[in-house]
Amino acid sequence: LDLEYMIDGNQLKSENRISFDNLTLGERVESEQATSLPVGLAISLLKNSKGQIDLDLPVTGQLDDPEFSIGSIVWKMIANLILKVVTSPFSVIGSMFGGGEELGFIEFEYGKYTITDSNYEKIDKIAQILEAKPSINLEIQGFYDKLKDSEALRIKGFVDLMKAAKLKRMIASGSNAATLDEITIEQQDIEDFVMTAYMAAEFPKPKDETGKEKQLDIEEKKKLLITNAQISNDELRLLAMERSEKIKTYILSTGKVETKRVFLLEPKEDDENNAGLVHFLLK
Repeated sequence: LDLEYMIDGNQLKSENRISFDNLTLGERVESEQATSLPVGLAISLLKNSKGQIDLDLPVTGQLDDPEFSIGSIVWKMIANLILKVVTSPFSVIGSMFGGGEELGFIEFEYGKYTITDSNYEKIDKIAQILEAKPSINLEIQGFYDKLKDSEALRIKGFVDLMKAAKLKRMIASGSNAATLDEITIEQQDIEDFVMTAYMAAEFPKPKDETGKEKQLDIEEKKKLLITNAQISNDELRLLAMERSEKIKTYILSTGKVETKRVFLLEPKEDDENNAGLVHFLLK
């Protein structure tokens, strides 16, 4: 303990600096006075690379206040710190690794699961945290936005329809077959392949007053191809899971973390503005 206390009249100002060296917990015992907070997790998160924990707990108050108690205030501050560590761990330990709360999630473009260069930097820091704290495990959970991710997947499906039409034409002409990812649609060819994809589409086509298929321009056909693409909840769940799996695969590829310490949670639909995100939880 390193304590500094100053009393001016009835006013107390104090600094309580507490250092723990290789603090460990004993066996769990049942007690009505025991805290329900996950103390073991907090200890693991707060320890530096040398196994030390340093806390700075300033206390001020009026000595003539019957409700004022240094001991209870210090313990309350410690309890609040533990609660903050376990509920927002990256805001506490992120600074040790050149980051903060933003290390707790990864953003993705709607409809995609590609990891960007800036995200790789964040994931590298997550791997460093896990390497420095071997008693901590990582849980990864993906989220999806039912509206925006669905719309992005519909647009991707529309592009894939054009690519499939081009691939079919290539095969018919005797060209070497390719995958859809390898095929590109040039700007000048879009109208041609929209027409081809629209003709092959099986959804009900708009009719005119005589009952014949209505004549539509290219933009109207494009819109119908997109809006009639059906995106299921399973596809959205798969998208969120692919995001999580991409991250897990990369973390394990660093060689800093054992497979048994990284877990994938069931993907969830966005209900708290988590769309396009993958969240990290330290356990």
